[in-house]
Amino acid sequence: MTKRIVIKNGTITGFADDIETLGIKMKNAKQKRVSIIVPQNDILRWLFTQVRAHVSDSSLVASMSRMVPCKWVAVIDGNESAPFNSRHAAIEYEKQIIYKQGKLHRPIESVNEAKHN
Repeated sequence: MTKRIVIKNGTITGFADDIETLGIKMKNAKQKRVSIIVPQNDILRWLFTQVRAHVSDSSLVASMSRMVPCKWVAVIDGNESAPFNSRHAAIEYEKQIIYKQGKLHRPIESVNEAKHN
């Protein structure tokens, strides 16, 4: 899939993983989520959200929680996608929908006024 970022007036807009793979390093960045990828199973989803609420996105525990072998769904604007066999497939679907909705034209990360989470 094509990676797309926009840099305008000190603001970088794009998916965080796309920005990182392009070699752009940002300090003091503020991220805004436009959707979430979660397990389809209600119990796994509850466990996943509980763990993720208490650990940093860059932690080992967060990394391990993203590798759970289960069906994954993308939740965008409260709407849940069909299940995917891998988290990666759900992320690719999520990106396609976000691109189609034009949400990447709105600022997600501001370089000037950002705080590091």
